[in-house]
Amino acid sequence: MQLAERWFHQMLEQGVQPDGITFSILAGAAADIGGLSSAENWLLTGTRLRVNPSEAAFIGLVRAATHGPASKAEAALQRCVEAGATVTASGLTALVDAAARTGGLPAAGRWLRWGASSGVQGPVGTPALNRVLEEASRGGNLEAAQRWLRWALSAHVEPDTRSFTTVVGAAARKPDAEAAGRWLEKAHKLSVEPDSATFSAVISAAAKVKDLPLAERWAEQARSRGLELGVSAWNALLDAAAAVPDMGAAKRTLAQMTLSGISPDRVTFNSLLKTSAQARDLPAAEHWLQESMSRGIIPALDTLNLMVHASASAKDAGRAVEFFDTIVSIRMQPDVSSFGALINAHAMVGDVSSATDAFRGMEKAGLPGSVIQFSQLLKACGMGQRKDQEQAEMIFKTMVLDRGLEPNIITLPFVAPPARNVEQRCAKSWALTRKQS
Repeated sequence: MQLAERWFHQMLEQGVQPDGITFSILAGAAADIGGLSSAENWLLTGTRLRVNPSEAAFIGLVRAATHGPASKAEAALQRCVEAGATVTASGLTALVDAAARTGGLPAAGRWLRWGASSGVQGPVGTPALNRVLEEASRGGNLEAAQRWLRWALSAHVEPDTRSFTTVVGAAARKPDAEAAGRWLEKAHKLSVEPDSATFSAVISAAAKVKDLPLAERWAEQARSRGLELGVSAWNALLDAAAAVPDMGAAKRTLAQMTLSGISPDRVTFNSLLKTSAQARDLPAAEHWLQESMSRGIIPALDTLNLMVHASASAKDAGRAVEFFDTIVSIRMQPDVSSFGALINAHAMVGDVSSATDAFRGMEKAGLPGSVIQFSQLLKACGMGQRKDQEQAEMIFKTMVLDRGLEPNIITLPFVAPPARNVEQRCAKSWALTRKQS
């Protein structure tokens, strides 16, 4: 930078008049080393010499501003603007971006309004608007994103496909399927053509509120427009099917996905497995697990846990063990949910021995049992054809005396005399055990 300044002064001494490019180079050099004050001084020097620095100089100042505090950056930019520095649509975009980085949405919005009202040479471009919308969306502020898009329409700043996609994406993250659909329709009315990303966002919004028919309707509309949906849109449809759950819809979506030439990924198989589990279609779950594994795609642990839970709910301890063994075989570390589901699977069929073995395996893995797992053991004592009162009492005393766990409403009351309700029986058991201790 010192060398550049020396050459500039020699240039003046020899009577060479600097032009806009000169100051652009100097401001840019200062910006590259984060010199906000230096970049500002060069821009103001050019203005005082009645040499209007080019847009590149202003963008250089903006680049330098991103290295400093928001207040100093905005003040420097404001002084240059007031001194007569020319700002074009590209410069405004860089300015809004710098303001967003240093001062967030409020600062970016102020400069966008300034550019639209008086400060920009030529029409305000949509990139500056889109930067503000992205800042609002990134913070999860759907209301702010919608407010800025409405402002743009009233201020004659033309939004483009990216503008609408950003707002629809914000609605999907909230989620607000109604708002997402409303902005998609608004884009249609303004002859702004939505793209695949727009439809992916609106499908995701419908999926997150578990509205499968709406998600399918948006997907059909996208296909009717000749748009190719990406894997994220198809996965969103599968998530909607899992939420219902609707195994038929999941299979139909997978078939359409395959016909479109999209290969299923880990998210796809997780959704298919969740749909199968929630529909308690264990044969389908086994099929999708085998298909996933054959492709080298390992499902998530929480998905495999769901398979064990589904098997327990169906009182199919054999399948629960198989799904649990899959977790171990692929070298995943079973968590409390994994062991809890396995214990419950044995408890549902009254297999106290197997439930106890699973409980011991959990504790051996360094996962101490909670009142939930002890309650599952107590359930095992009461679910078999032969109620094991003695074993239940031993489990209950271990829970209370050895572990210091307090029974609650889910603790099965097999160790106390009959009482009017579960809460009373648990309370009596607790009081009795405390007295004995």
